[in-house]
Amino acid sequence: MCLDLIGNKNESLQYFIHNKHSLIEKKADVGIYVKGRNNSYSILELWISLCIFIKEIKRLNDLNYATNNRSFLQYSGILGVLLFIAATYIGGMQAGYHQNSQYISESYAKGMEYGPLLRYLGFIPSGLLIAFFYLRSGLRKSSSSLNSSVRYGLIGVGVFYGLFTALAGVFICDEDCARYADTQSVSQLIHNFLGGITYLLTPFSILLTGIGLLKEKSNIPFARYTVVSGLLSIALVVFFFLNLDSPMTGIYQRLAEASFLMWIVLCSVGFRKILISN
Repeated sequence: MCLDLIGNKNESLQYFIHNKHSLIEKKADVGIYVKGRNNSYSILELWISLCIFIKEIKRLNDLNYATNNRSFLQYSGILGVLLFIAATYIGGMQAGYHQNSQYISESYAKGMEYGPLLRYLGFIPSGLLIAFFYLRSGLRKSSSSLNSSVRYGLIGVGVFYGLFTALAGVFICDEDCARYADTQSVSQLIHNFLGGITYLLTPFSILLTGIGLLKEKSNIPFARYTVVSGLLSIALVVFFFLNLDSPMTGIYQRLAEASFLMWIVLCSVGFRKILISN
């Protein structure tokens, strides 16, 4: 209502944005800005101009804040992947550990030299960063414009892969992950449960996301890649489960993990056009 005092709102705001410095410094400019006032200005008109100026500054600050948040959201997934890869690589360098035949979890099991380092600086923060990326993406307000398949798929990856990876770093394996032991500790049992759910539901969460993205029709190439990644990860997980006692089981597990991690990286980049731009 007050903006009607100084003419058209949009024209006034556009003029003020382009001339805000001169409007503050020169009284004459205020008179030019307030058309229909015979080149004079009043306290009320100056106050309205100042309000518009403050509102525009706030809008620019909010835009910058949102851009920084989007960048952190995007790179949190990539950083999580890098931490996971680094922890896996360092864990494989331990004496007596064989990457070809042993699980990733065995690299930070009880009694392992680098166990605490890998857990607290590698797998736990990695899982939390990935969980943050997918849960924030699936639950943020702008996601309401996406269909439920995409949102539930993203949340599923955040929980079943991100959060469960972090929890698996808390509830660690017994020595050698108790593969040949008659009894298992509570920590080992919880770890087994978390790992099983991760490998069973993460591929289907990825596939669900891809199906939802195909319905969105906003980035068909990425949507198709997501569907292919979901199907590929299902096939690799099944192959891994069928060869748990193979001397190459470590390689099979890492192939399944690679299918997850590659999609997370491309999702961090490709999904920006679909979600973050909203």
